[in-house]
Amino acid sequence: MATIVDPLTSLGEDHRRILGIMEEVRHGLGQLTAGKMSPAALASLRQAAQTFARELDLHSMKKEEEALFPPLTEAIGPVGPIAVMLADHREIETHLPRLIEELNKERPDAVRARIHADVIFGLLPAHIQKEDFILYPAAKSHLTREQMGRVTARFQELDKA
Repeated sequence: MATIVDPLTSLGEDHRRILGIMEEVRHGLGQLTAGKMSPAALASLRQAAQTFARELDLHSMKKEEEALFPPLTEAIGPVGPIAVMLADHREIETHLPRLIEELNKERPDAVRARIHADVIFGLLPAHIQKEDFILYPAAKSHLTREQMGRVTARFQELDKA
């Protein structure tokens, strides 16, 4: 496990990894929709979707909401960019378990899976752009070195869990 030097850079790296996994899931769903899904391909899609869910949980729900957002909320208030990010997180939290549940069925319904995936895939790239270009620069300019140190320490704890 690498040592986190800058928590905001670490979050950006998480974003690139998450978007890559999202593309794997999107590709698999394309195969499912086209009816070209072998049992091995379905197993691979299920695994990619589980990895996607696990990474989003660690990144968004834990690192951001437990480590970054509390001191940033103290610095800039709970409205504005943080409120928007939290609303996006709740929307993803609504649809991701439903996508996983559909994919884990013996015979997943491609249309039902796509309904949930399309919400997530439509939301996530813009969400990441807002974090990378609005929220993280706000954190960089408003959080003290001491606060960033605490964020970094919490990230390291979460990575070990």
